[in-house]
Order: sequence, then structure tokens, then C-alpha cells
Amino acid sequence: MSRSTAHAGVDLLALPTGTRLRLGQTAVLELTGLRNPCRQIERVHDGLLAAVVHRGEDGRVTRRAGVMGTVVRRPLRRRADRHTR
Repeated sequence: MSRSTAHAGVDLLALPTGTRLRLGQTAVLELTGLRNPCRQIERVHDGLLAAVVHRGEDGRVTRRAGVMGTVVRRPLRRRADRHTR
């Protein structure tokens, strides 16, 4: 199951696999790799797939639409915490 989070000021695509990110007071995520976008991303905005596909000097194609990670430590939920979707 996937969830998305937004991060301002952090170049997530530049972080190596295995990097651990702390979210809030207790949650920790470990980066496992880059996300591969599919054609469905075009539903969000025309041209978005082309914008996230890059060809390196060696000719290899990299699709960079974010990162994936696993939960290392779940956040503690307190009664006073608000949850929004």
C-alpha cells in the first residue's frame, strides 16, 4: 500500500538508497529506490511523463517521479493528533 508525502527543500532524488528520513517526532522512513512513473501520470498534466524521464550521457533512461521507501518506525499516534486526508 502506498502513501504520499510532500517535502519542500529536500532533493529526495539525490539521496542514496538506504537513507533514513525522520518525519515528525517518531516516524522513520528508509528510501528503497526511485519511483518509475507510468503513462497514467499524463492524467495529472500533459507532458508530465516526458518531464520526469531523463536520458544520461551513457544513453540509459532514468524515470524520476519521486522515491519509494519503507516504514522503519511508525509514528506514535496521540489522542490530540489530527489526521487529515
